[in-house]
Amino acid sequence: MNNKVLIIEDEKKIARFLELELAHEGYDVDIAYEGRDGLIKFEQNEYDLILLDILLPGLNGLEICRRIRKEASIPIIIVSAKDETTDKVCGLDIGADDYLTKPFAIEELLARMRVHLRKLQKSNPGDNKLKIADLMMNLDTHEVFRGDQKVFLTNQEYELLKYLLENKKIVLTRDQIGSKVWGYDFEDNTNVVDVYISYLRRKVDQSGKVKLIHTIRGSDNFEGIDILRQMYLPVLEQSFTPPPELPRPRGFKPPVLVETSLTSAEMIKYASNVFLALKISYINEIGGLCEKTGADIKEVAYGMGLDPRIGSRFLNAGIGWGGSCFPKDTLALMALGAAYDYSMPIIDAACAVNKRQRQVVIKKLESQLGDLSGRTVGILGLAFKPGTDDLRDSPAQDIIKLLVERGVRVKAHDPVAVPSARKLLAEYQVEYGVNPYQTACGCDALVLITEWEEYLKLDFLKLRSVMNTPILIDGRNFLNPAELNAVGFLYEGVGIGDACLGNGRGGVYRESPSGQAS
Repeated sequence: MNNKVLIIEDEKKIARFLELELAHEGYDVDIAYEGRDGLIKFEQNEYDLILLDILLPGLNGLEICRRIRKEASIPIIIVSAKDETTDKVCGLDIGADDYLTKPFAIEELLARMRVHLRKLQKSNPGDNKLKIADLMMNLDTHEVFRGDQKVFLTNQEYELLKYLLENKKIVLTRDQIGSKVWGYDFEDNTNVVDVYISYLRRKVDQSGKVKLIHTIRGSDNFEGIDILRQMYLPVLEQSFTPPPELPRPRGFKPPVLVETSLTSAEMIKYASNVFLALKISYINEIGGLCEKTGADIKEVAYGMGLDPRIGSRFLNAGIGWGGSCFPKDTLALMALGAAYDYSMPIIDAACAVNKRQRQVVIKKLESQLGDLSGRTVGILGLAFKPGTDDLRDSPAQDIIKLLVERGVRVKAHDPVAVPSARKLLAEYQVEYGVNPYQTACGCDALVLITEWEEYLKLDFLKLRSVMNTPILIDGRNFLNPAELNAVGFLYEGVGIGDACLGNGRGGVYRESPSGQAS
């Protein structure tokens, strides 16, 4: 069997080159162009070696390495343009087995891969084993290890774990487990399977380790559905008494209980979130066309939203969606399609549009300032949405990476997400301000990424006074352009064409010989 390699690399030319070279050498290759997609592929497949870039969209390569190392001892070779000694030390300390800087000779990479695969073969002679993450079952010796620690199991526990490992990532019913492991069907009211799963979980899912055994609650039978219906009855009928501080909203429509199979319920969840992601990417596509034609995307979206078939929600043009739900569910739905050899180009296109929206900010900055090298840019908002410190797939991550790659000094502010950002964005050497004014001081431009309410209440005259050049790119169309223009800002939103600029909706910065904005 050929060794299987996962390449996590956002530069498509490099990824394709590596794929061709490795395939020529007899390797089976998978490619992920985004960090989170790479992590999902790792979790859903078995690989012998990973080639990992550091500067990745969605999820940083160092964070991917850290998460993989928590679960498995698979060889990881970092292949990155970051060539400082501190970069190499950081990568190796976080869990990588090797570090190769770009540009590199393919012969050297292949040699390093052979070294690590030889080490892997020596540590796995015969390879008559079942594995997932850092859990390993030796079918010859009947030994089970979680990492370096041996797990002692009874014969029945061993057979149960063996069946689970043989069907990893597959949901098994009690009937299937009982029939295969015990050899007969249990009565409906027995809890033998539950008891042994509990025994196994105590021994395998040790404290501090990633949980490997998961129980999925649900049912395709009428009894299970009836239990759920009874449990949610007070909510469905709105028969409960709301607390005094949270009165029941007027005109509130009670929720509906929809009875489906488990498969349909899962599909409803994925399809709903992905549809909203498609809607956002679509309005961003229209926003790009508005900029070309001179239309105003806010007016266009308002008009579209009046149509009850469309609705006004999720029609806000900007720098795209992020967070945990939309990116995860779009990738999950595409992976599900791929598992059934069913392509979903419309979802692929929506993801491509979302990734492109990050570039919109860079292009706007370049159109205002020209070459960005040596410039200072301030970022207002780091979290993927207001009200959280969550930076998962935040547009801020990609935009900061793109700015740093262009030689920009990056400053940033966020009301709550700075502690998280210090850990996640450590390699970019971002300077964090205690308030927006400190962040704006000395900046050639500001970029608003997260629509925190407090940014609406800023003293924009004071903000302008501390900047080198009063340029503000509003990545969410959140601020009032007329208010900003009135105090001397050159404001630019997303999806607002040149024909709208004379209406107080934006402007282009030009510097006169005297150094004054014109």
